[in-house]
Amino acid sequence: MSVLKVDTIQTIAGAAPTAKDLGFAAGSVVQTQVARFSGGSANMNTGSYTSSGRSITITPKFADSLILIRYTATSYVNGGVQGYFTFYRNGTNLYNQSGYSTNSSSQGLMQIMSATGDAFFPGSGEFADNSHNSTSALTYTLYGKLVSGSGGVFWPPGSVDAATFTAMEIAQ
Repeated sequence: MSVLKVDTIQTIAGAAPTAKDLGFAAGSVVQTQVARFSGGSANMNTGSYTSSGRSITITPKFADSLILIRYTATSYVNGGVQGYFTFYRNGTNLYNQSGYSTNSSSQGLMQIMSATGDAFFPGSGEFADNSHNSTSALTYTLYGKLVSGSGGVFWPPGSVDAATFTAMEIAQ
């Protein structure tokens, strides 16, 4: 068995290699992390963003990679309730940090609403993070809040419901 150890790797021009230089063409999936959850999330029925208790961590290999975040589960609100969801990266709300012109008290990346009776919504929320500029661990967490009405805001709601959180690093 052979072992190769080096202090640095450089291109012929002496620069740090890019993902493409190392054989990862732009658009190639570098890595994927998946976290699965069972049981309901926290009730995010306050006027401020509250953690769902669901998160995923990925450590990018390249600082300029795109990190695609996807959370999939059934969401639920009581009748007359409107809720918003967003992703936080290491404690920072990505909706407010990603070039959107926002009023953080009344907007989010995703919205659910039921004007009349209690409602379930199948689906997923996604976000493409191209502003992390890091090769350190990044933790993405789903947050939600009550915007109007009175009642529950869950994603997912029940004790046996499942959710999947995926983080995919894509070379640029």
